[in-house]
Amino acid sequence: MNTKWKYVESFDKELLTNIEEYFNIKLPEDYKKLLETCNRGKPEKEQFDVSSRKKCVLDYLIDLNDVIKTSKRIKKPKIIPIGNDPFGNVIGFKIGDTGKIECLVFWDHETKSETIIAKTFSDFLKMLY
Repeated sequence: MNTKWKYVESFDKELLTNIEEYFNIKLPEDYKKLLETCNRGKPEKEQFDVSSRKKCVLDYLIDLNDVIKTSKRIKKPKIIPIGNDPFGNVIGFKIGDTGKIECLVFWDHETKSETIIAKTFSDFLKMLY
């Protein structure tokens, strides 16, 4: 990962356990590893493209204390919010029909639509520019 992160904070690893239990899922190891050094951080390389939209922005990683609250707010129980943009949209892990994380999605708060960003969290990080 070549991106530098600003405004990072420490976190309680128990929060990860709580999130995994709430969603009944194991979060990807690459995501958990990044949180050790970049929790709630703002990436220096913050833009990425999706098929329907160019220059999307990962503003911040969502504070682990707010993941479940954000999930309830957007009313998408199959999306685990991990980041947001400055406009109210959410970047999140999509839970598939198998009960496992199948990809990362961009959830548009105005249209309530989801667009696939990447298959894995590591692939998503490589997309940032």
